[in-house]
Order: sequence, then C-alpha cells, then structure tokens
Amino acid sequence: LAGRPSNGKSSVAYNFAKWGVDRQSRPATDPRPMLFCPFEMGNDAAQDALIARAARVDVATLIKSPKKLTWEEQARVAVALDTYVASPCLEWFDEPGTSLERLEEVLSSATEPDGRGGRRTKYGLVAVDLFDNTLPDLKPETITMQLKRTKDLGKEYGCHFLLLAQIKRGVEKRGDKRPTREDIKSSGGFEEVADQILGVHRERAYDPDLEDDTIELGILKQRLGAFGTWLSYAYNAPMFEVGAFKESSRE
Repeated sequence: LAGRPSNGKSSVAYNFAKWGVDRQSRPATDPRPMLFCPFEMGNDAAQDALIARAARVDVATLIKSPKKLTWEEQARVAVALDTYVASPCLEWFDEPGTSLERLEEVLSSATEPDGRGGRRTKYGLVAVDLFDNTLPDLKPETITMQLKRTKDLGKEYGCHFLLLAQIKRGVEKRGDKRPTREDIKSSGGFEEVADQILGVHRERAYDPDLEDDTIELGILKQRLGAFGTWLSYAYNAPMFEVGAFKESSRE
C-alpha cells in the first residue's frame, strides 16, 4: 500500500483493522486475529486514530479536548474502545527500532497447530505501518532483500502481510500525482515480490482549497487479476474514515 505522506495510507490500514474485527462477528474463513504494527505513529496514536474512525469523531478533539465531545460522541468512543482497540481479534505491537528479526520473534512465539500436522502463527494478517521503519537503510538492495524475507516469513508462518510504504517525492512535481509502480522506492523489489500493489492518492493533500476530499485507491499490480483501475471513495481526514464508494476509472 504505497503513497506520499498525508495521502491516507494509514487511514486505509485502520479501515482494514475495523473490517477485520467486524468480520469476526460473521463466519470467517480465517478467524485468526490481525497484528497491527504502527511503527510510524506508535500504539497510542494509532489506537486514537482507530477510535476516531470507529466512533466517527474528530481525532484532534478526541486527543486534545475530549471534554468537548458530546455525550453521544463519548458513548461511541467508549464502545469503539471496547469493541476495536481491546478486541481479541486485533492485537498491537510497537517497539522503537523494531526490525524484521524482532517481528519474526513475535510470530514465532505465537504459533499454533495449523490443522495439517504443522504449525503457523496465530495471526492471519500482519499490517506494518511503516515498512520503511523496519529497514536498516533505504538502499534498493536492502529493500529487495527485506521484502523477500517478509514474503518468506509469510510462507513460513502461514500469514499475510500488508505493508505500507512511502513513494518518491518526484510525484509532487507532476500534474497527475497519482502514484505508479515506478514511484515506489526500489520499485523493482516490490514488483517482484508483492502479490498486489495498491497506490493511494488524495488530491486535496496537494490542494487544500479543494472542497471535495476524495481518496483514490489504484490497483497498480495484481498477480491474480487485472490492474490499472482506480477506485474513488469519500474521505473524512479528521476521522480517518474511508467512506462510501464513488466511482471507478481505468488508465
């Protein structure tokens, strides 16, 4: 999941987290919990963002002036805290300077029988925000090596990885600022390893005077399906909310 800062990558991840908890109330093919690793924001800030998303309240008010929330908003916050942040379907992991080696230790320490005579980690999905923060440096060869290691971890421990990654600054100088695969740092490594690459774009991040705030998700790569489609959704930045679907288009 790739994009520039303030374009909504983390918001999309929080929506994944909310969806992951919500789907456990229905029969799930894989009922294992999600492990959320907010290496950029830290657990407290990430949990506040998820509460704001689930309770539909302004995150700045929630953090700085919670007494200004209405009684109804406070009630929704309490429900969101209990339903999502404290849910057994969602676990949090953040350590300063965390590496893939440390993350592997976490996966290894939480193994369970896989039902086929082997073992797997208890987590079905591991979301890493930000993947760049797990790297010792941002050299292309380092990124490619760590991506391959991440994929090996997924196979070894029977889980999926959702990696949030930054794209190059050059996109900000273009007329069309929607990211391409080539905009991702060490794009060759991502193209080789990733099963799916989604680009994230918000035009309002570059033009604050726009009244309409839309977040776009572009399917830049899909190993088992078509790509090139951009999906537009209503977006509420203060609540980290990816809202109703608006339209789709193809390049």
